Amino acid sequence: MAHCLSLVSSIYNGYERAVNKLNGFKSKPRDKSKPIYWAITSTPCYEIWLLLHFCYTTKAYSATGKKSAGDNLTADLRKHLSSYKKNAIAWFGELINKLDTAIINAKQLQKHNSSTKSTNPSTKIHELVEFLTGLKK
Repeated sequence: MAHCLSLVSSIYNGYERAVNKLNGFKSKPRDKSKPIYWAITSTPCYEIWLLLHFCYTTKAYSATGKKSAGDNLTADLRKHLSSYKKNAIAWFGELINKLDTAIINAKQLQKHNSSTKSTNPSTKIHELVEFLTGLKK
């Protein structure tokens, strides 16, 4: 049985270290289920997944002035979802009907990134969503 695991980078003192730790994970010899783990990542941050609900983009995000890459991405997201605030769920209802669009856009971005060797922006959240919806069926 596969297990999905999303890591919070601060746990392992950095994003790359967290992803490398997960990718190097080995099951214990007595573990009969042989779990498979994979990192569900988004670069530069989770909000790229939300933005893909509204539009397809390959725009790379970086820090500018006093704004982080995540701040700049969130500003673009708010052009489509003005009510967006981190840690709030009030906007969830606005996104649920756009889930298929987000998955299509995320897959298209993944293909683009594969051909250009880019990771900014990127997300694998669609893989988790498809895995979980597959369990329901």
